Amino acid sequence: MNHDHQNRMQMETAGIRQPHRPPVPADELKITLGQNFVDITTPPSSNLCNKGTGSRTSSRKGSMRDKCAPTSQAPLPPPPSAANGRGVTSSFYSMESSNFMDTSQFTNMESTSSFFIGRGPPKMSSNCKSSYRKQRHRSGVQSILGATMVRQSLAHTYNMSSMVSSMSGSRYGPQPGTDVMSVPVLGDCNFDQKYSIAMSMDESGNNPAYTPLEKLHALRDVMTGITSKSGYIERATFSQAFEVSGDEFDGYALDNGAIDGNAILIDAVMELEVGAEEKLRFIFETLDPDNTGYVTEDQIVQLLESNFSTARLDMVGTDFKTVAHLMFCKAQVKGESMTFEQFCGVFAPFINNSYNLQQSEPMNTTPVHSKSKLSAYYSANKLRIWWLVVYFVLNNIAFWLKWFAYEVDPAIGWGLRIARANAQVVMINCAFVLLPMCRSIAQVMKRSRFLWRYIPFDDSIAFHKIAGCVLLISGLIHTVAHIINEIYLYLVATPEEVRRSIFVTRQVSSFINGERPPFIIMIQSLPVWTGFILFMITCVSFPLAAIPKLRQGNFNRFWYSHMLFGFFLVVLAFHGAASWLARSSSYIWITPPFLIYLVERRFRYTKLFATPVRIMEAMELDGTVALFMEKPRRFVYRPGMYMFINCPLISLHEWHPFTISSAPKDNYVSVHIRACGDWTQALARVISNCHERKVLYPDVYLDGPVGAPTQDYHRYKTVICVGGGIGVTPFASILKDVVHLWEDNRCPNCSHVRHPGSFKIQKLYFHWVTRGQESLSWFEDTMNQISEMDRDNVIETHQYLSTLKGSENTSQLKMFQAFVHEQTGKDFVSGLNTKQLTHFGRPDWDKVFSEAKANHPREEVGVFYCGPHALEEILDKMCKRYSSSNGTIFDFHSEKFS
Repeated sequence: MNHDHQNRMQMETAGIRQPHRPPVPADELKITLGQNFVDITTPPSSNLCNKGTGSRTSSRKGSMRDKCAPTSQAPLPPPPSAANGRGVTSSFYSMESSNFMDTSQFTNMESTSSFFIGRGPPKMSSNCKSSYRKQRHRSGVQSILGATMVRQSLAHTYNMSSMVSSMSGSRYGPQPGTDVMSVPVLGDCNFDQKYSIAMSMDESGNNPAYTPLEKLHALRDVMTGITSKSGYIERATFSQAFEVSGDEFDGYALDNGAIDGNAILIDAVMELEVGAEEKLRFIFETLDPDNTGYVTEDQIVQLLESNFSTARLDMVGTDFKTVAHLMFCKAQVKGESMTFEQFCGVFAPFINNSYNLQQSEPMNTTPVHSKSKLSAYYSANKLRIWWLVVYFVLNNIAFWLKWFAYEVDPAIGWGLRIARANAQVVMINCAFVLLPMCRSIAQVMKRSRFLWRYIPFDDSIAFHKIAGCVLLISGLIHTVAHIINEIYLYLVATPEEVRRSIFVTRQVSSFINGERPPFIIMIQSLPVWTGFILFMITCVSFPLAAIPKLRQGNFNRFWYSHMLFGFFLVVLAFHGAASWLARSSSYIWITPPFLIYLVERRFRYTKLFATPVRIMEAMELDGTVALFMEKPRRFVYRPGMYMFINCPLISLHEWHPFTISSAPKDNYVSVHIRACGDWTQALARVISNCHERKVLYPDVYLDGPVGAPTQDYHRYKTVICVGGGIGVTPFASILKDVVHLWEDNRCPNCSHVRHPGSFKIQKLYFHWVTRGQESLSWFEDTMNQISEMDRDNVIETHQYLSTLKGSENTSQLKMFQAFVHEQTGKDFVSGLNTKQLTHFGRPDWDKVFSEAKANHPREEVGVFYCGPHALEEILDKMCKRYSSSNGTIFDFHSEKFS
């Protein structure tokens, strides 16, 4: 027995007649803001407007406004329980001629603990809340239908229908002349069926009694009650109806804040494990809210505009009407509308892949044992490990040699040994901290293949940081040890201990007649006041150089703080000149590397008096400035190198490193600069002013080129290149160089490319993660050339638009994207003619590395990265995770300037 008949039988048993009432159109629904129910008003029969039968067709996505205003009714008398805050509930009558449930009002009994309509939904239990939050970030049908309001409000509605018999004697029964009822927002059509489906779910939203598609249809009926005719939902209404934060569905939000209900429904059906025809049927019905059985070009255009507006994207290379017309041509539509069968014929090949592109699980890989991981890590970092071992051995030798050169002092104890040993570590690191930053010398040394085998040139900046940190720690220990020595010397040691101290036995000038000098004389001595200056420089410079939040975005602050270290080294060279306990040797350790560094800096600054370089063209691209400069004579470089640029119009002394984005065979030199710091923002303003005033660009000076890790890509047969944002520039140079190489070796008759023997690469994977759609067109010509010439599929390019999540409001986009790409060969998101489409969301790095490991067993794969530090850490972990000593080894290289 269905609920309709059961309710009717209960009412007849209770002596309540069921009046015949005409159907109420769905457009009579009125949503009261701030409440979780709909007021369905049925005017008296004499004043009814003729609206038809109120069928499901007219109710779907109907307007929430009153098309037929009811006559005013006298207000109901307050129920006896109104004083104690209890609300008024409703009993439900089944209507044979309507999809809606009619009701009379009754008073809820004191003993009833059910949910009161008009007072909002009950609070969720803690168990339900926690269970819900586990799925709250998923936009699928389970997270929406799993909402407590949907389940509990319907459950209590069902319970109320069984309470009618106990209310037969209430004076708050049906009131003459009015039929106002308050029902949950879900009660718009086929209510008994919907609430029975939703009510049967457990708190996780699962029930094997109903198929996923039945649940999805229930969701669509729920959404129908709160969406406008165009399919949009107010954010506040959406948040209140499903008890979720509207911010969690920003992927479905328009600029005005409204939520795209159709996009949620279509993404939900794409998640379900149902057939392609059922998915297409659901999508078609969503596009056809009036159940006409047809879809017009205008509806397709409106859908495309809605998708691109919600995703905040632009259609590149075509327009919405052209895509819609392409669909109708593919379906061979003769009229102005498309049937469901024609719709299936167009999208059936794409429906299964449009969602699963980003949802596929990573391949299962054999777990690697800890010994294998350790061996793989050693193989990938062998050179770094041995150089670090040599470095720490040298530091230990210097420390212990100085430690045993002094005995425990009678006056100050072990403090003298600690201070002197750490002072020697400071001396040796003064050389180590400067030499790695002599880039010009390193560039000359890198030309030797012999030195390449034994010196990790790519880690020069990392070694510079390590030496700087060791210098800082040893210097602070040296300072603290001497402060403690002074305390012991003046406050703890006896006169007899002072006379036996090393300061007296070695005849330090301040200790006359075996007595310690006055404290004021001690602090005026050369070692003390130079030490104080060194300490103050350290307190100012090291935080500005070492803390990323203080360093990033303000190069001048970082630069000037680093320039203080030149003064630091000069003062340090004179710090031990008093030669109290031994002859000073600080200048021996400091002077040679300092002079080498100054000579290199001199060559850089002399370039300011050389011939300036002219900027031929400059482009402003989505927060990025692209400079195309004339190529100086004898400016020879390889892909992946970078150079320093100075713009005297901004600053005479500032040189900034930027990766060269042009190829060696180009007749120009180009860089792409992201405006994120003070100097780069000033450059962007200069270029913008030149465009506005239509004047010549300023001249610049170049220093370089300088080698970078990415230039070693040619050493590997298999290469994975990953660029994050503007970090794509070194790989753009590599790809351009490959294009030039292929053009030189292309057959003039058949255009087939014969790879030369020097071209060692057999497979190159290029992954570019960016936030801006406009940046995808930076290297459009290069990408299109590679796609055209690469018949052997040597280079595989992947672009990722990270501003869109892979599972939010992208199913429809991917479906249309795949269709247009098949018809035209163009990706309308990036505008590229590549074989791979632009992906939405971040890459699945587990899948990328597991597939590379499966496709290239027992190979050494070079992984090159340039971009944000956060992604660098992820890739480094992936290389270690998927490397094995007896299998594939991923050799990670990262390019960074700071």
